Amino acid sequence: MYDIAIRNGTLVDGTGADARRADVGIRGDRIVEVGTLSESARREIDATDRLVTPGFIDTHTHLDAQLFWDPYASPVCWHGVTTALIGNCSVTYAPVRPEQRDALSRTLESVEQISVESVNASLPFNWESFSEYLRAIDNTPKGINVAGFMGHAAARVYVLGDDAIDPDRHPDAGELKQMQALLTDALSAGALGVSTSRTYTHTAPDGRPIPGTYAREPELRALGEVLGREGGIFQWASRFGERDEPGLPHTREELKWLSDISLDFNIPVVFSLFTGTAPGADYHRQILKWTDEHRARGANIRPMQNSRVGTNFFGAMNFMMGRNPAWQKFNQTPPEQRIALLADEAYRRSLTDVDPEMEQAFGQRFWTFSEDNLDYKRRDEDLIASIAARHGERPMETVVRLMQASDGRQMFATGSNNGQYDNVREILAYPHTIPGLGDSGAHVKVMTDANLTTYLMSHWVRDTGLLTLENGVHRLTAGAADFFGLTDRGRIQPGCFADVNVIDYENLTSLMPEYVDDYPCHSGRWTQKAKGYDYTLCNGRVMIEDDKHTGSIAGRLLAYQG
Repeated sequence: MYDIAIRNGTLVDGTGADARRADVGIRGDRIVEVGTLSESARREIDATDRLVTPGFIDTHTHLDAQLFWDPYASPVCWHGVTTALIGNCSVTYAPVRPEQRDALSRTLESVEQISVESVNASLPFNWESFSEYLRAIDNTPKGINVAGFMGHAAARVYVLGDDAIDPDRHPDAGELKQMQALLTDALSAGALGVSTSRTYTHTAPDGRPIPGTYAREPELRALGEVLGREGGIFQWASRFGERDEPGLPHTREELKWLSDISLDFNIPVVFSLFTGTAPGADYHRQILKWTDEHRARGANIRPMQNSRVGTNFFGAMNFMMGRNPAWQKFNQTPPEQRIALLADEAYRRSLTDVDPEMEQAFGQRFWTFSEDNLDYKRRDEDLIASIAARHGERPMETVVRLMQASDGRQMFATGSNNGQYDNVREILAYPHTIPGLGDSGAHVKVMTDANLTTYLMSHWVRDTGLLTLENGVHRLTAGAADFFGLTDRGRIQPGCFADVNVIDYENLTSLMPEYVDDYPCHSGRWTQKAKGYDYTLCNGRVMIEDDKHTGSIAGRLLAYQG
């Protein structure tokens, strides 16, 4: 007898093979049969008119801290995700010396806006090495599977101390060996590899780029050498396009660095491909062309890109960006009391007394976000400046009016990284792009991009046809599992782990983001649920049923096995 039988569904098995009708038999945590099932099961799931896919893999999250207080790893759990990768962008909570813990936590807060108060209240910090940190993750109840990178910035601080952030301080031969030893320790415990950050946008609390931003090629190659010897992946937050010159010479040099590391040490390298937010910022085309040239040389390099426009949200429930005393008072008032402030006409007028230049920029950058714009496109008619012109108002008068009229529910959005819809489309159409960069667990006070899996399947596969059904599922499952060395995941085949989605494909959609107050120390965040996930199974246990979490905590720590 099977423990679970999923019958009559349209199976998209993750390999890229054509969709077909097939049943799936599960016993324990494994898939044991695919085809026509003859045996009965303790639990029957009727998947008629439903898609059956492997559980999705979220390839770039910052759930490192959140896992210690939220075993369900929301919001990714609501979007068909059964495995999340942590430790990205060079910033991790290990390795760390006891006296460095607070500084490391504050760096993570500065880079990823992960509340240091929530971290200090919830992380046990009963580790020093990365292997000890992974052991702590392993011992923490989890609703999904987790695999992690060791952060280059953390290793640099561990070895160089306060000097780690100095752009002119580079490790000597002995210090490089110490960093290599830290990475060897992490890999021996199952780490996926190492993550590094080159982007100037990742800054420490004092505003300087984080440790490792200015690392020279020999330091990065030393890490690549360990990955080549022990096995692992280099995750690379690039600075492509930043402070560059015509022709992008610095971008081209950095792409060659990571390509040479891939070639010389025979390792996979995944790099974040951010694009500009302004129309016409199309340097990604040149980067993709160079990527093809390096891949033709044999480099195993692949870009990572979110499946949708990155979006920052502002409103009465989180905070607004006005810079006068009235807005400061508004942001410092508990959210549940802010609507009462808006009832005072004199106070509303004070909110509109802002710098004219800032007001004009705000009106041109921000748009109203609502249920009829879940495709995340910037539409000119939704810009605050456009709405203000139609009503004969100044932009800030429009903002205050809409906030009051909606009892604080009106959301205002602006594009962040990858802010141009057409650029996102072009990068996703590139066959080697890995969907990711949802950043779940980070930037939670201003964004929630973790619906990237739902958006890819509903928008780019079903609604626009940019990707075929089989290719879309493959990228989110077996394609990611193979690249990141996650054996027996991402496929619906006998012997594979039973990470499975049963999806109401025609009705699959993201729901409106919500601002909730559920982080430790009463810290708020944006989150987002979905509709259309009839079932999500993680390791053979039903985790999501009818879009709701069952309370199952069958997730595991996964190790690199590439």
